[in-house]
Amino acid sequence: MNTSIILKHIVSMVLLFLIQLLLVRNFVLFGVAFSFVYIGMIAFLPVETNRSVLITIGFVIGFIMDLFYDTLGMHTAACVLVCYFRKYLVHFLTPTGGYDNNISLSIKDLGLTWYIPYLFIFVFIHHFALFFLEIASLHLFFYTLLKIFCSTIFTVLLLTIGEFLIYPPSNNR
Repeated sequence: MNTSIILKHIVSMVLLFLIQLLLVRNFVLFGVAFSFVYIGMIAFLPVETNRSVLITIGFVIGFIMDLFYDTLGMHTAACVLVCYFRKYLVHFLTPTGGYDNNISLSIKDLGLTWYIPYLFIFVFIHHFALFFLEIASLHLFFYTLLKIFCSTIFTVLLLTIGEFLIYPPSNNR
């Protein structure tokens, strides 16, 4: 990875941290849909990112979120879990031609038809771990599933809107 790609990802991480902590932290729809856009920092890293580096980045991101949310390691555990499964998910969804080197997992590079399933599964795994760690029982199982699905849709929607704002579709006329 060259310096400009690393710098781009660092700036993206700082912006997503600020967006998460200043804008969407307390933004809840109907008491069930929470948005955790900070996981976009992990989701959009280049394909060839080493798993140990990815897990370390996930740990640091989750730990910082735990500090601000006062959640005792729940964000850290969910981020590390999703970082571990990211390679398998990318491999599962790999197009027939494979990927180019240094490609980021974004709408611009891979298109909407690949991006939405990838992001939905990625966010679902994170939210599943996060919300079941939060509840720590099966007492409110169906309510927790409702929170997971609504929060996944809400987070994917916000991340997709953000992608379209950063990389607007081009008019090829």
